[in-house]
Amino acid sequence: MSLIANLYGRLGGDPVARTTKSGKDMTTVQVAVDVTPRDAAAPETLWF
Repeated sequence: MSLIANLYGRLGGDPVARTTKSGKDMTTVQVAVDVTPRDAAAPETLWF
C-alpha cells in the first residue's frame, strides 16, 4: 500500500527518515501553511 499526498507550504525543518519496528520506512516533516480567515486582516500560520 502506498500513499501519495501533495502538500503546499514551507518546511519547518529537515525531513526525518525512520524505520518502524516492523521494518517499514517512513518520513516525518513539519509543514507551515498560511491561511487568511475571511474576518481577519492578517494571515494565520497553521502547522501540520
